[in-house]
Amino acid sequence: MNYEIKQVEKQKREVQLFLGILLNPPEVKEKNLFSERDKLEISIFPNIDLSNFNKIIIKNNVYSNNLANEQKNFDESKKEYEFKEAKKKVLEEEIQKLDGKIFSLKSIAEKQAV
Repeated sequence: MNYEIKQVEKQKREVQLFLGILLNPPEVKEKNLFSERDKLEISIFPNIDLSNFNKIIIKNNVYSNNLANEQKNFDESKKEYEFKEAKKKVLEEEIQKLDGKIFSLKSIAEKQAV
């Protein structure tokens, strides 16, 4: 896993923890409306570095563009391969026909030589 992804995952955990702390006290207070609760003490999570998110987005976009080009190249190569295979099959059939003609001509030539 590369550095940017690790940083994004770390920041994601920090945000989830922060949001979990924010959401929990109202639920607890709602269940205990008439009991005294401690004052909520919370600090806001460190600033999120969006450059890591942006780097991952850019890498993803480059990869997606490359993937589309590679798919196009693959499709073209596949068509070319299939065409060559079909041509090869036709040539092999012609070779077999010519081999049959050569064999029959050899037989005729041997009979005439005798």
